Amino acid sequence: MIRKGLWGEYSRVHVELALPDIPVLPLFSDIPYSITVTTSTPPLSRAHASEHSSKPVFPPVPRKAQEIDFVLHCFLKLRARLSTGKANNDVMTILGDKKEETNQVAVESDIPDKNWVPLASVPADDKHEKEKEASEHGEEKGSWVQRATYQSTFRLNCPPSSVVANIECSYSLIVKVPFPGIGNSLKPEVPATITSGIADPLPQEQSNSNDDLDLLDLPPSGSVSS
Repeated sequence: MIRKGLWGEYSRVHVELALPDIPVLPLFSDIPYSITVTTSTPPLSRAHASEHSSKPVFPPVPRKAQEIDFVLHCFLKLRARLSTGKANNDVMTILGDKKEETNQVAVESDIPDKNWVPLASVPADDKHEKEKEASEHGEEKGSWVQRATYQSTFRLNCPPSSVVANIECSYSLIVKVPFPGIGNSLKPEVPATITSGIADPLPQEQSNSNDDLDLLDLPPSGSVSS
């Protein structure tokens, strides 16, 4: 929940990242995703809502995909005897970096007009409180609901997730959606396990003798055929 200033009623915001229902993410493959941002204003009477039908309402949804930061973040832990080192960094920008906007994959967007939703349509856990508020004022109330959905694909090109005796490499997909106001940004984080798709090490054939080498059928040196 966020609010525009230090005082006032709170608004609701919800950010959802949808990925394929698979336990691991593969390298070098197109992975579809969708990001949905939903906002709801504080409860308003129908008359008050009609006054704002043609005006922007708070909180707004992102109108462009580049307003959302979507990155792959790497966490690295190193151990050597009694010493431990940690590092973390963004290793891939999927959305949000305007400098790389021309190199990003095309993003499909769906931003319908805002919709006034009566209190009867709110989730069950909030319904009792809102119905009580509506009955106290003796008028029907509701909220302006806005929604924006962005869909595209990304391709991973990084070392896979791994854990060995002295090195641990893990990843998270982080979505950051900024909203107006101080401290109003939402930043959900989803752990991601990345795999190379290689289950077993590739066998390596070693040869200790030159006799195992294939011989080429070449003519004797110095001879010329006509």
